[in-house]
Amino acid sequence: MFAYDKRAFLADIPTKAALQAMRRAARSQNQNQLIAFFAGIRDVDIWQQVAQIEQPVLVMAGAYDPVIPQQKTLRLAKTLPAGQLLLYPDTGHMVMNERRVEFWRDIIAWQKTILPET
Repeated sequence: MFAYDKRAFLADIPTKAALQAMRRAARSQNQNQLIAFFAGIRDVDIWQQVAQIEQPVLVMAGAYDPVIPQQKTLRLAKTLPAGQLLLYPDTGHMVMNERRVEFWRDIIAWQKTILPET
């Protein structure tokens, strides 16, 4: 399911449950409509709107994401005025599952750089 490190992805119990639910949901859909929907998303031009986002954004992506080409991930991070990119090696589309510990560590560290101290 779009993971590069399938062992890490499938080792996560909540991931297994979510994956089963996603499979059930996908199977219940009209497959031709689902394919058309995802094909249409690819053609949406978001770059003008992305360039107007002023809030800090952390872009987290796997280096081997089969869903979103790396060139688009790099463009996203560069287009965001306050964008920061974390690219995870040996990781696919499911960064939050394949690299769960690093994912949360990096989010917490990033939040500390953008949130005012209390």
